[in-house]
Amino acid sequence: MSFPIDLQQCTSWDKITEKDSKDFTSLEGLYLIQDPFDLRKTILPILAQTNPNLNVWKGLGTAFKVDCFGSLMSAQHVFHGLNKDTPCFAMESPGLGYGTTMPIPKECFTPILTGTYLSYKKDDPMAILQNRPTEKCFYYDVAAIISQPSISINCSTALKINLNRSSISKGDEVMAIGYPHIESLSDINKVYDEKLMCAVGSITEIYETGRSHLSDGEKWPSFQVDSNWPSGMSGGPVFNKDGHVIGVVSRSIQNSNESRGTGNVVALPYCAEKFFADAFPSLDTDNPGSVKGWAIIREEPWELVKIFKDKLQAEKYRSGLSLNSSHHIKYGSNKIGTDDFILL
Repeated sequence: MSFPIDLQQCTSWDKITEKDSKDFTSLEGLYLIQDPFDLRKTILPILAQTNPNLNVWKGLGTAFKVDCFGSLMSAQHVFHGLNKDTPCFAMESPGLGYGTTMPIPKECFTPILTGTYLSYKKDDPMAILQNRPTEKCFYYDVAAIISQPSISINCSTALKINLNRSSISKGDEVMAIGYPHIESLSDINKVYDEKLMCAVGSITEIYETGRSHLSDGEKWPSFQVDSNWPSGMSGGPVFNKDGHVIGVVSRSIQNSNESRGTGNVVALPYCAEKFFADAFPSLDTDNPGSVKGWAIIREEPWELVKIFKDKLQAEKYRSGLSLNSSHHIKYGSNKIGTDDFILL
């Protein structure tokens, strides 16, 4: 199967006759994901509680799971302009797909604790004349997010991140997934109708060091795709045909009716390696789909009880179980969703 999903099991938006009253003309060329693949557990809507007193939740964009410990990735501009004290949440909703409506359980709102942005500094020749700092800070359009899922949420799944530069080639087909026109909420108890959608296009250009013809603020590694990605898909994953995430949806320009549009993607394999080492220490960059952590294991017969982000968590969990002396805590790499474990 190519990509993480089979388009034959999705529904083209162009062929849906019973559309709701909203203006979804910009969704032409996209596919509704009815999700027999459990993608909804790994690709999440992002909302901000912009007015806690009025219980108003604003739809911001999309994020996706990098590991099984609460680490998410999104686009930096999804959070741009928010007050640093504004509560933000990733909305978990395991098992739902298009056409499903539900009152939103409180445990589905996963608080976002911290966010880290990849930045770089550049000399500003006009700064001295204008009495400003001589260096200016710019941000890549990618964000590392630490969230705190409820213990009732199944966090045993994550997407496969591929940081190998050979995973991106001009002419390759890629698939972007996200929540176009993500809904805002005025009441946590309302019925929420979500639409997880995907779009496929070909890579037309690769800018390893950024697009030099644009402003300094957009000179980060990227690639361009002939595809339409409406607002709300920002921050969503972009997959190659191996089903590996190679980029993050940044923005899209919707061209004339004769053109499919142009999507811009943060090219993850060309971003700074240190960013991933610092922001996602659990990410096993050598093995897409694997995470590094402390696992409770038994070697004979083999059993992987559970894997944790840090050793103290593993020790605390083991102390609460009735395990014999044959169970040990070891550091290594676990292929997510399996009991495969390599000691590191």
